Amino acid sequence: SNPTEYEFNPEGIDLQVPIEMVDRGLSSGTAAITFSRSRTRIDTNDYVGESAEYFFEIIATNTNTATAGTVLLVDSTGTVLTDSSISVPANTTALTRYRVQFTPNEGLADYRVRLSGTSTSGQLRVHVVRIIVQQRKAIKTRLYIPL
Repeated sequence: SNPTEYEFNPEGIDLQVPIEMVDRGLSSGTAAITFSRSRTRIDTNDYVGESAEYFFEIIATNTNTATAGTVLLVDSTGTVLTDSSISVPANTTALTRYRVQFTPNEGLADYRVRLSGTSTSGQLRVHVVRIIVQQRKAIKTRLYIPL
């Protein structure tokens, strides 16, 4: 049977939907790594309203003393979403939150996280990775509940 839909606010409501991409942290190698286990499917058609903005957010450290680390999103074809790039400065030893607004592919797409290589494995560590959808006057949304 089809689920029943209820219209509780025909004007829409403002929502923020966090979409967790990993269940445990990510760590750099000496070459760039794209983490298959971070694969997350998002359909922009699920977020209907006046507007929907997409943010890529991480909590990370970088113990490399000379070089910033880069964390970004790639789509299912391996294409980098250039506006998703986050630079984690050298000597960032305290857990630090970073967030950038990015433009997702239109419609259904898979995203994965890529970490740049570091001079020694493990210098760039990403503890939390999420995509946040900020909807204004949402009339349709999709919620993600990690298990």
